[in-house]
Amino acid sequence: VSFNSNGGTAVGSQSVNYNGTATEPAAPTRTGYTFAGWYTDEALTSAFSFSTTAITADVTLYAKWTAMAQVETPVANPAGGAVASGRMVTLTTATEGATIYYTTDGSTPTAGSTQYSTPISVTSAVTVNAIAVKDGMIDSSVMSENYTIRRPPPSDNDSDNDNDTDNDDDTSDDTGMDIGGDTGGGGTSDGGNQPATPQSETIEVNVENGQASSGSVVSTAAIIRTTGTDGEKRDEVTFNPEQADNAVQQLQSAGSGSAKIVIPDPKDEVAELTVTIPQKSSERLASGQVSLEISTSNVRIDIPNDSLHDFNDDLYFRVVPIKKTEERRQVEQRAKTETAVRIVAGNSNIEMVGRPMTIETNMQSRPVTLVLPLGDESLSEEQLKDMGVFIEHSDGTKELVKGDIVSFDESGKRAIRIRVNRFSTFAIVRVEGWQQSLTSNLHKAYILGYPDGTFRPDRTITRAEMAAILARVVNKEEQLAGKSYTDVDAVHWATEAIARVTNRGVMEGYPDGRFGPEALITRAEMASILARLLDAASGHGVVFADTTGHWAQEAIAKVTAAGIVTGYEDGTFRPDQALTRAEAVTIINRFLGRGPLSGVEHKWKDVPAEYWAYEQIQEATIDHAYKRQVEGGEVYLPIP
Repeated sequence: VSFNSNGGTAVGSQSVNYNGTATEPAAPTRTGYTFAGWYTDEALTSAFSFSTTAITADVTLYAKWTAMAQVETPVANPAGGAVASGRMVTLTTATEGATIYYTTDGSTPTAGSTQYSTPISVTSAVTVNAIAVKDGMIDSSVMSENYTIRRPPPSDNDSDNDNDTDNDDDTSDDTGMDIGGDTGGGGTSDGGNQPATPQSETIEVNVENGQASSGSVVSTAAIIRTTGTDGEKRDEVTFNPEQADNAVQQLQSAGSGSAKIVIPDPKDEVAELTVTIPQKSSERLASGQVSLEISTSNVRIDIPNDSLHDFNDDLYFRVVPIKKTEERRQVEQRAKTETAVRIVAGNSNIEMVGRPMTIETNMQSRPVTLVLPLGDESLSEEQLKDMGVFIEHSDGTKELVKGDIVSFDESGKRAIRIRVNRFSTFAIVRVEGWQQSLTSNLHKAYILGYPDGTFRPDRTITRAEMAAILARVVNKEEQLAGKSYTDVDAVHWATEAIARVTNRGVMEGYPDGRFGPEALITRAEMASILARLLDAASGHGVVFADTTGHWAQEAIAKVTAAGIVTGYEDGTFRPDQALTRAEAVTIINRFLGRGPLSGVEHKWKDVPAEYWAYEQIQEATIDHAYKRQVEGGEVYLPIP
């Protein structure tokens, strides 16, 4: 008895007396995985019983592994940046029962670092690194936040410009924008000097008709742009109820249902943008059947009208473009190593395109469309087909999604459009050869469930139903002349399928001229069908106590040698037992070299994830693209 640990620690083979039983070895280990038992087949569908299975020939057992979930990355409050001396920083993780460990000396934290129990006091420039750990799960990614101390405002004796601070009322431009603070004491000049105290300016922005090519103005809003003592500019925009009401009235008169707030940043100098839609404003937009777009140079956020209905709070979106080279490098590195991306990419090249950004909002679980610009990169049409967005959600989950390539603005700049209902960090990536792999690795569903949302896996299957399935999945030239059966008339629902599988030599009728369409198909009949389709089989089939002398003995030996059909733990094959729907799809998947399929949403309410054929049923009933796993099976990918 040999043991294939499928990437785990090695397990030595055993010599077992004929008809004896093997001794269960100590479980192997594998970083990031939990051992899930030994199986008799590489597809990991038939569990091996050490206590009851008699060994009558050399056998290899295969280890099954379940990937551990990862602990969610700690979150710091406040996030890194300039803070007042003595500011307390709290660390949390969304994973219940996890323990946080942190460092403040720049080193990478481990379970041997300081355990977090009370808020951390920041009294000087410091980098807080933290991880979250929980038994039975993969340690979280490292959180890293850099803090500096905000300089206190100057005293009266330190300011030489106090007399100038009243000049704000006199400062304006021809557009009516109020630009307070730019000429006052300590203000920000075009030379980039950092102010001693935060400075603000008010900029009026347009709210446009989102459906008009001319971009006609239907209302206005105001940006409060604040330049902090660290030199960074932060924008705050509030679309108040009066402005929303004006927009709705103008749009209804124009027959439009889309408002667009246009927020300019021509110098690309804003580090953070927060847009607030008070509850009264969202109510007015919702009742007026108006959707809302927030248009910036970094992202377009399209909020459909349905998502605004019954939102019982002030809505906000916070956009933070990731501009610093080191922070961009960290995002790109995470994208290149994240499992969700590597499953798609395999050994292909991955590169980040455009600018990553963090988008935060209190609008969760409601659909929103994001349009992210691809930047200034020159990309071919083929390269554009390989684009996707790597998303690190605020709840700790990560995913790679395929988007649509669209125009970002009137200049023709390209962008990628995705639909989301959760928010955090978004990075555009190009996975070399992604589109080609998706279009070549496609599997169509070949069996249906029932209208009530059930699959009924233990229900038996008729010969007519099997004919319909095999007609879909077996592509074989027709070899026989058309044959009719006495019990299959022209109006039978499976007449065409029965004719097809008969003419292809896949299924046969009975000597008396019947096909037996409503008869239940047995395990022996299924073995006979598949044996005819196999060119050859290596190895020796399992000898079953109840198949000796059976009419299908040779066929059963052939398909068991090929690993397509297996027996039961008690050493029987039960050849005359009717085949169930779950058994049928498992056998057909093995014959086709498909599945089992993981990573896709649960489909049938009567097939729980714990059911023995759960992933085989998912494979047979869901249209999907896929990526093969090294340890066997397929991971679901959406069809582009």
